[in-house]
Amino acid sequence: MLKRAKKLRGRKLLASWTFALCAALLVAIGDARADVEILRDDSRLSEGLKETQSLQGAVAQGRLPEIAARLPQAPSVYVPKAPAVLGKHGGEWRMLVNREKDVRLGFVYGYARLVVYNEELDFVPDILEEVTVEDGRIFTLKLRRGHRWSDGAPFTSEDFRYYWEDVANNEELSPVGPPASLLIEEELPTITYPDLYTVRYAWSNPNPFFLPSLARALPLTIYRPSHYLKQFHADHADPEALAQRVEENEMRDWAQHAEPEIHRHRAGRTPWRLPGLHKGL
Repeated sequence: MLKRAKKLRGRKLLASWTFALCAALLVAIGDARADVEILRDDSRLSEGLKETQSLQGAVAQGRLPEIAARLPQAPSVYVPKAPAVLGKHGGEWRMLVNREKDVRLGFVYGYARLVVYNEELDFVPDILEEVTVEDGRIFTLKLRRGHRWSDGAPFTSEDFRYYWEDVANNEELSPVGPPASLLIEEELPTITYPDLYTVRYAWSNPNPFFLPSLARALPLTIYRPSHYLKQFHADHADPEALAQRVEENEMRDWAQHAEPEIHRHRAGRTPWRLPGLHKGL
């Protein structure tokens, strides 16, 4: 791990100029007095659930479960401060990209994040139900029970573990190591998974970059759909089946084959679903 940290040292220096701008965040995140801040989503439904109009047909045909079975136990509820006009559900978006991994730009056009900025530019939970910050250096993330990926699979701490151990710290998939925003004073975080709905990131020193990285336009994504991606990973897939996939797709090795799938997110957490890619000009 120390070897991987040294590889990131140069990247850490590039990011250091932002430290002064982020220093003010330490007031909210915590300081040396063992402050604890809890970011909690206390929003609750004021009425019964209403089915999304564009999905009513799929529910009626039995292709989708009813809305109560699709939502987490405590869904996030947005209450606008001014009268709001609902947009049109559904539709198709066509985007011209230079390479397959550029489909991740869909994140920019759908603001679904672990934490987000509200109208006052404060951090609030979004995909997460709660975030506890201790001393600005220990971040405990609480997932929403019953939350699911777009294909219906449970969204749990295993998806965070898979990203950290099987992607970010896999030298074939991540040659330069984990993202620089996770490196503080040449130290990577200690990450633990107390249960299926809890993930804890801890550093020895405060990390003022962590929450902003999760909430930005192109966010730091610290989870992956493990149930889907394991079929492309050498540590999890059947060796013969994986070798056949690599050969059929004319890839150099398993890592080259897996890398586009990591960014496609066919099982997604954003408003967009990617049905496929088409070669153009």
